[in-house]
Amino acid sequence: MPAPRSFRIEVEGRTYSGHYNVEDGALKVGSAYGSKNRRVGKSAGLEKVTNLVLQQIVQQGQTT
Repeated sequence: MPAPRSFRIEVEGRTYSGHYNVEDGALKVGSAYGSKNRRVGKSAGLEKVTNLVLQQIVQQGQTT
């Protein structure tokens, strides 16, 4: 399994860190707020998808 890659996004002026890994067409995104898995195709804009998934994780984590 490849090592996870770290990245950051900004949501409402705050910076959040996450990590992702892609294996066999499955994108796994995680952070201190939780994690999510998504199926991705070879043509998917990986950076855009990882940013959107982390934003979803952060928003869900803030509401719990």
